[in-house]
Amino acid sequence: MKIKKFRAADSQTALRQIRIELGDDASIVGCYQVGEGVEYLVLDERSQENDTSTAVAKKLAAAEPEMNMRALQHEMGSMRQLLERHLRRLGSREVALADNTVAINLLRQLELDEVLVTELAGRLPKGESEQHQTLLLDKLLTNELPQREFSASGAVAIVGTAGSGKTTLVAKLAAQAVMQGERDSIGLISLDNQRIAGGDMLRAVGRILRVPVLVANTIDELQQALLAFRSKTQIFIDTPSVNLREPEQLLQLQQRLQIIPGLEVLLALPADQDWRGSRALVNAFTTIDISGVTLTRSDLAFSFGSPLSFLFSHRIPLALIAEGAGITDGLNAVDATSLIAKARALTQTDFTDAVEQIDIHAA
Repeated sequence: MKIKKFRAADSQTALRQIRIELGDDASIVGCYQVGEGVEYLVLDERSQENDTSTAVAKKLAAAEPEMNMRALQHEMGSMRQLLERHLRRLGSREVALADNTVAINLLRQLELDEVLVTELAGRLPKGESEQHQTLLLDKLLTNELPQREFSASGAVAIVGTAGSGKTTLVAKLAAQAVMQGERDSIGLISLDNQRIAGGDMLRAVGRILRVPVLVANTIDELQQALLAFRSKTQIFIDTPSVNLREPEQLLQLQQRLQIIPGLEVLLALPADQDWRGSRALVNAFTTIDISGVTLTRSDLAFSFGSPLSFLFSHRIPLALIAEGAGITDGLNAVDATSLIAKARALTQTDFTDAVEQIDIHAA
């Protein structure tokens, strides 16, 4: 006679395993709660070696209904304790949030994701005035904002969806380098094979800035372009727009980017994109090693709630902030204090007149 152990996340799963392996007449010796769930001790009557073991098995089998009932009572007691602990945590959390309504309201004014609101509110002291809470909150957001210093050296690829400002960002990076006297060190590459004449805009930028531009529609052409630019210290790469509903596009992009040595990848994140779009964006680009985020179209946003929620939730560092459609318009290093102050100012701005004017002109 042998006693066999069965472990599972819950009793229902364990009993199903026992039934499959030993049949409906299996004799359960005991049941215990373990770290990963429950453990059942069951007699393996298939290994009986003598009459004595058979007699023991029969005696235990006779006690099986009582043992099963005890096991069930034990499991129900454990589940009750777990549920009570969970309800106590929920109750204390609700009380804590109720005591800090000032902080919650300030966070919601920024239009942050509700999960993030709850998390950040729990880190602020209670019972403070709104003015003091605002100062504490802005300091917390400033200190916690994931950011990094951007250095335009080596190969830099800009990735993102259609309309995210990828090509404009490449143009701004190139223009900034030219204005710093680095014209001879720059090379531009377009991988945009999704649009008709996708590389034409980048060619136009190259003519304006007087820097070389190469278009690479295949991996072989990309390798040739990299070879041609081997003496360049700054290579800015414009990539095709990725449709988040077509994973094969992302796979093709990944295959091309992975052959570029020492590549830095920046994700173009539109400041005026909603939170759902931002979340879908980062989920789609998880297969690509993103070095940082550039906040684009920041001058068009009515709120910074969506990009801030994105940055705080996914901990991807913010590298640059871009605004304006012109290639010489703002491309700025990250100043967390100014960004949070601008986010706060947007919550106090009334855009009603601007929207009405847009509607009038559209009509």
